[in-house]
Amino acid sequence: MKPTAVALLIESKDHKVLLELRDDDSIYSGNWSLFDGVLQKCDWRGDVYKSIERCARRLIGEKLKLKVGEYRLPFNPRYLELFHSGNYDFGSLCFDQYVFATSFNLPYDMLALEKGKEMALFGLDQIKDMTIAANYKKVIEYYLSKRLNFGQI
Repeated sequence: MKPTAVALLIESKDHKVLLELRDDDSIYSGNWSLFDGVLQKCDWRGDVYKSIERCARRLIGEKLKLKVGEYRLPFNPRYLELFHSGNYDFGSLCFDQYVFATSFNLPYDMLALEKGKEMALFGLDQIKDMTIAANYKKVIEYYLSKRLNFGQI
């Protein structure tokens, strides 16, 4: 069975995408990336969709926190939309890949990065000139252009 990679595209209210800068000890270190990880046994919920959604929620809750006063609470978006799935080859490894999208309407400074070097918001015009981990540049461009074409941006 192939490993299953799950990623989350987080869009701000001004239609920018929140990316993380990869740690030095990870694949694609030093590259910007969607928030991602691999499906683990603890994520399994009896069917694939429930399991990959659980994985996406676990990952984002581990990596991002909401700052509420002196507290840091796991970021748990209200909805997740599965908008991309397919296979991704990374050298000798091949992953089943699922990418969810969500949005946040809170001020950016309410988010705190728990894992990763840093995070930042980028618009489509900036993303076109960036080096982004895996195939995420194509995934982001597809998502934003689809939203543009349907007049959602």
